[in-house]
Amino acid sequence: MSDPAIGGGAVRSAFYRPARQRVRELFSKDAECAFVCEGVKHPVVDLSAGGFLFAAVNGQIWHPDTEVEGQLVLHGESVLDSKFRVARVEAYPTGPRVGVDAGQTIDLADLLELDAERTFL
Repeated sequence: MSDPAIGGGAVRSAFYRPARQRVRELFSKDAECAFVCEGVKHPVVDLSAGGFLFAAVNGQIWHPDTEVEGQLVLHGESVLDSKFRVARVEAYPTGPRVGVDAGQTIDLADLLELDAERTFL
């Protein structure tokens, strides 16, 4: 049952997207965060608990709603090895930016802890 006073049908179509964090602001300045797919390392621009955005570097064509296998890597260490769904592709002057849905929760607190450990070793 919909209540027009609180949004009715529009409320059913709303969804929550976790806040994205810029990698440069989230991790130490020396942290390398990347998406490795088919042996190619793509720098991650921002990430959230639900997915991330990377800068495609090899001219590959990315299609929304397709699945790709790869690894999210921080400080050279795989932190998530999975299949990811391409959620969107954005045109950008230096090449496409590709947003992927992780299909699971990315624990940002664990990534921050790993960054702190690698930074102070």
